[in-house]
Amino acid sequence: MSESRRALVLGGTGFFGSRLVEDLLAHTDLDITTVSRRRRGLDTASSRVSHVVADIRDQAALREVMRGH
Repeated sequence: MSESRRALVLGGTGFFGSRLVEDLLAHTDLDITTVSRRRRGLDTASSRVSHVVADIRDQAALREVMRGH
């Protein structure tokens, strides 16, 4: 069984991050995990995108995200 390729987008609900997610969805087969301080602003119905609420200044939270990613 092969593992799917994945991308981690910090700030995925922000102006640039959300556009990066749209581009990754349109042009790759990557599964995408976004990380931001809030969920609001993420507007995708794709099953390839998951979201984690975490503050990038919280090292423990980011370690946990990276472990699961």
